[in-house]
Amino acid sequence: MIITDRLVYVHEPKTGGTFVTSALMRVHGVAWTPWFRVMTTLRAENVRTGPLGRFVYNNHKHGTCNDTPIRYRDRPFVATVRHPLELLVSEFEFGWWKRRDMRGHYARVPEFGRRFPGFPDLGFAEYVSLSHAAFRADLGGLPPEEGPGPLTERFVRYYCRHPHEVIARLRAAPDDVEAVRRDLHPVTFLLTHDLNAQLHACLRNLGYPAEAIAFIAAMPRVLPGGRGRGPGDAWTRHYTPELARVVRAREAVLFDLFPAFDRAEP
Repeated sequence: MIITDRLVYVHEPKTGGTFVTSALMRVHGVAWTPWFRVMTTLRAENVRTGPLGRFVYNNHKHGTCNDTPIRYRDRPFVATVRHPLELLVSEFEFGWWKRRDMRGHYARVPEFGRRFPGFPDLGFAEYVSLSHAAFRADLGGLPPEEGPGPLTERFVRYYCRHPHEVIARLRAAPDDVEAVRRDLHPVTFLLTHDLNAQLHACLRNLGYPAEAIAFIAAMPRVLPGGRGRGPGDAWTRHYTPELARVVRAREAVLFDLFPAFDRAEP
């Protein structure tokens, strides 16, 4: 996560966090040098102080709101959220789920070898099934194809004060969006599909000088590892109408929380 005197940025994976991190580093005059990269692996926190105050690179890169050190919790939380259907495509294409260190998640998937015989060479629909089966909280007693989707559960883990209780509630009542809303930390959510404008407006509201953040309006995409879809490669091509319906039903809480997702679809 990134911490400044004005905010705590909580970096949920594949939601535009590399863009936000790059922008905040530039605003604070922090360069991503080889030395800085090494130090982020050696120190829990790397601190730089400049004209706009302190910039803290906390090496718990994908820490949640609850993971934020207590001494920083007086600052506003800022986070980015991405259209659930697009987010699943981004995860699939990035391929982190193929790594050897992820295999432990698959040990608890019933009949993993039979259901996913081609792993790790899966098609997108297979990945959606794998994600639902493997990447949700292990609370026990839940049939593998029921309950809220992995993105909803991850959202709860990242932004709710009592994530286990809220996830248990959603297992019993998958449409209880108010259970999520009541338990949220005070977070300003920026939508990935409008990130330049929303990040600029957010930083301005938090007191950053206009001249220090002007570049954000025209800042190009920042791709983790340099990988990403080209401008003509629409994420929608991965979905059949039926698969889109299934994912929407599983992640209904996110669509209720963020109606702008529907307006953002191509």
